[in-house]
Amino acid sequence: MAEEGVKERTLEETPTWAVAVVCLVLLAVSILIEHIMESG
Repeated sequence: MAEEGVKERTLEETPTWAVAVVCLVLLAVSILIEHIMESG
């Protein structure tokens, strides 16, 4: 499955913008779910 040459990236090696994008997506999904639950 996983190739031997591929090294998994640690959080310290991950770009700041990538971490920010993931956090933004999680936040947006949680707000969307909250609005759906309140309106239902």
